[in-house]
Amino acid sequence: MTEYEFDLSGCFSPDDIHGLIAEKLPLPEYYGGNLDALYDVLTEISGVKIVFGGTDAAVAIVGEKYMRRFKKMCDNAAEENKGIEIVFL
Repeated sequence: MTEYEFDLSGCFSPDDIHGLIAEKLPLPEYYGGNLDALYDVLTEISGVKIVFGGTDAAVAIVGEKYMRRFKKMCDNAAEENKGIEIVFL
């Protein structure tokens, strides 16, 4: 299983989060940089563990509402796709 680690503490917006993900995670060219597009990608890949650190800082900076939606989307994707594991620290 390939592991990807992301430190969200330096993200100031949803665009920053998606930009960070796009830098490290092998995404298709058509990746749209939003929650729906990320869900589509996460439900199609396998053999991947994704660790999101710095989530407390991201909640404080990016906002609780967006981060709650982000985590729920990740949880839903991991439920749909047993080939991935997503961890929030």
